[in-house]
Amino acid sequence: MKRRQSSPLQCTRAIASPMDAALFWNLLNLAGFGLSLYALFAAVSAKKAAREAAETVVKRKNQQEDGDRLRDLIAALNAAKDVTMRRQGGAPAYLSAGQDPALDLHLLRVAHDCLLTRRPAKLGKRLQSDMGNAADELLKAIQNIGSVGANRDGWRDALATLQILIPSLEQEERRQRDRVLLAHVEE
Repeated sequence: MKRRQSSPLQCTRAIASPMDAALFWNLLNLAGFGLSLYALFAAVSAKKAAREAAETVVKRKNQQEDGDRLRDLIAALNAAKDVTMRRQGGAPAYLSAGQDPALDLHLLRVAHDCLLTRRPAKLGKRLQSDMGNAADELLKAIQNIGSVGANRDGWRDALATLQILIPSLEQEERRQRDRVLLAHVEE
């Protein structure tokens, strides 16, 4: 049997080979650790971006809900104002001809209820106070309408209250729409 002779270069490769494998594995581990750190920072920044996006969506949803509540409130108050205009004392009889007085009173009660329960969450303190006072005045007017011997014209009182409050609410609605529009332009 012949024995093969190895060259000095082959011996060096054999000796260096285990060290190269260990160095290679260490470099792979280091690269994996670096990728893990990058993934961690990317996940944290993605979570932060998702939270900010969710907060923006909730903020806009709340603004939309407030706008819808304000529009619904204005619509209910305008319907009640139309009723009070035709029912007030001194109004021509033909305005209320064919209209059910119970339904008209119901519309006034709905407007009162909307003032109490359908207020937008974000309104100024002054406007909130005005709405509370208007609800009190409408309640008094409804009670005057219901009582037979009342000295006051409840329909006229209700009309006066609504004519004072509705323009303020319409101005606030316009301000809210303008703010939303300006927010879209700034983005």
